[in-house]
Parts: sequence; structure tokens; C-alpha cells
Amino acid sequence: MITNTYRLCICLICCIAAGCNSADQSLSYIPEDNTALRGKSAEATNTTAIIAQQQNLSIDSASAEFAKQASISDKLIIQLSLLAKERSHNSIISVFAGTMISEHRKEESALKDILAEKGISPDNFIPADEQDVINKLYTLKSHAFDKSYLDLMEQVHRKAIAIYKKGATKPLDNNIKTYAQDRLPDLEAQYAAIKEIEKSVKSLIKDQ
Repeated sequence: MITNTYRLCICLICCIAAGCNSADQSLSYIPEDNTALRGKSAEATNTTAIIAQQQNLSIDSASAEFAKQASISDKLIIQLSLLAKERSHNSIISVFAGTMISEHRKEESALKDILAEKGISPDNFIPADEQDVINKLYTLKSHAFDKSYLDLMEQVHRKAIAIYKKGATKPLDNNIKTYAQDRLPDLEAQYAAIKEIEKSVKSLIKDQ
């Protein structure tokens, strides 16, 4: 699964070497309903919904909790990256955000498929505290926006890695545990890429 992340690193390095004149046009951007980004917070669903649903299904509470946290993580990364794709004028960040949207949509879909086989539907809304993070980023512009986006990507990925490490080692549902084990190296590679991108972007800002 880390192949796509390696492709991300190569793409960004090429972008830097080329002077960052343009974003990767091969990355598809599909606008989503970002009404909440305009200051209208969506009502958070019951955060224990998945756990409640699993009571009558063959899935343990630890698996349900992991699925909930993993789903929230993907949604937050996607929404932050949609915002960065729309508002950032930095080509490196535009490429990175597009890749994050593509990668995390794919993983979100994979997790949904696993849960669907067990008759579980994950929450569709981002919790209020995470929505506040998105709304705050929306108020920023220029270099302040770019720096905050990368800082948030680092924080969210670090938290996601901790979630997946637990999911990969705890006695969970076999399918969910395998999903966590398979995806963990990819998240770790993404985190490493973020650290390198931060250095490059901050260096470019400093030289301007």
C-alpha cells in the first residue's frame, strides 16, 4: 500500500525541482458539500452510533471504536485537503492535498466496504471539535494558511498512526485488524512525507 505514497514523494520532489510552476493536473478534484466550512457547523451524530449498532452483530466493541476513529480521521484529512486544494496558491501543497484526497477517499471506501459486510454504517459527520479545526483553517490566508494546513496534517496523521497501531495489535475483528495492519505503513510513510514537505515549503516561504 505504500506504493502510492512513494509516488507522492516523487511527484512532490519533481514539483520542487521544476520550480513549482504548476500543480499535478492528473489529480482529480471532486468538490464536496463544504457548507460547514463557511461557518455552519453540521450537527454531530451520536459518536457511539457504531458501538451501539455492533451490539447485535458479530463485531467487538474495540473493532467498532477503531472503525469510528479511523473514519473520523479520514473525513478530517479529506475536508482539510479539499480546503487546501481550493485555497492554497502553493503548488507543492496543491499536489499534496490532491493526493491526500485521493488516498484517503480510497481508504475510507475500503473501510466502509468492510463495515457494510457486517451491517454497520459509519457516522457521516465530523465531530464538533474537528469541525472547529476546519472552520479555523478556513479563516486563514496565504502563508499562514499553508503553514497551518501542514501543521494540521502532521497532527492528524500522528494521531491516526496511534489509532492504527492499536488497531493492528489489539484482538479485533480479523478483517478490521488486517485492514489496520495493511494501512499503518502507508500512514507512516505519509507522515514522513509531510515532514519533508514542511521543510521545503517553509524554506521557500523564508526565501520569499
